[in-house]
Amino acid sequence: MKKFLIASALALSLGGCATYQALFGGGTSLCSNASQCVYQAKGVFASSLVLANAYAALPTCPQGAPVCKDVATVKAIDSQAHSAKSGLDLADALVNGGLLPNGATPTAAQISEAATQAAALAQGFQTATTSLPHN
Repeated sequence: MKKFLIASALALSLGGCATYQALFGGGTSLCSNASQCVYQAKGVFASSLVLANAYAALPTCPQGAPVCKDVATVKAIDSQAHSAKSGLDLADALVNGGLLPNGATPTAAQISEAATQAAALAQGFQTATTSLPHN
């Protein structure tokens, strides 16, 4: 339980600052370009992954542990983590001169869209991990 609470506090302190709204919202965007947004979104994802991994390490709920995990929730979070990582990896590759999956050179608009989608995936994953049940 103590490890879970420490991981929760760490993930919230690291990831709580860089949300999708802060990255792209209002006139106060923290991103000056797509590369910076991908970098920040990867930080959001990494800090949220700490919390997801701590939750997954808990004992399964039917064992009657005071703090436990729900297997279906772990599967859903795992799926969301894989989706976010795939989007982040693609965006990271594109902002660093990589090609699209079809082998074409991306346009500036495609790079920007990939960065935006990656930030949204990272934010979705952060939201899911910060709302994990704690029993």
